[in-house]
Amino acid sequence: ELHPNIRVFSPMEAGSILREYMGMFFNCEKCSKRFIAQYDECVELGPSCHRLTINTVDATVQDWKEFPLWIWQIHNDISRSKAQRASDFHEKQDRRAEAKKWERYMGAVYPHLDQCIQCWTAEGTWDINAVYAHLEREYW
Repeated sequence: ELHPNIRVFSPMEAGSILREYMGMFFNCEKCSKRFIAQYDECVELGPSCHRLTINTVDATVQDWKEFPLWIWQIHNDISRSKAQRASDFHEKQDRRAEAKKWERYMGAVYPHLDQCIQCWTAEGTWDINAVYAHLEREYW
């Protein structure tokens, strides 16, 4: 209301802008296709895709916290996929030790354990609040 000429957009629209960037400028074709597919799936799910809301002026702080968590989640999915492809490649070359190394490669996920030990629970799962805090410290 204070700035009527400023357009307010939603986390879903922010994701759309990132989708277009990935499709046009990202140099890993498999990665960009995977990213686009995951964004499109979220759009198709509509309200049940809790990470990207269509709320604009009604978007809450929590709605906007979900946006970087969505990017983080997709980043890790793509990174794990690349590690799996590397494992499959080495397996086909009959380099089983190298294939096993890539299969278990924890460096594919972000943040690494040595970057954010509090991002992991004792059970080996993610602590989403700690991950968000880490992302916030690192990027803004």
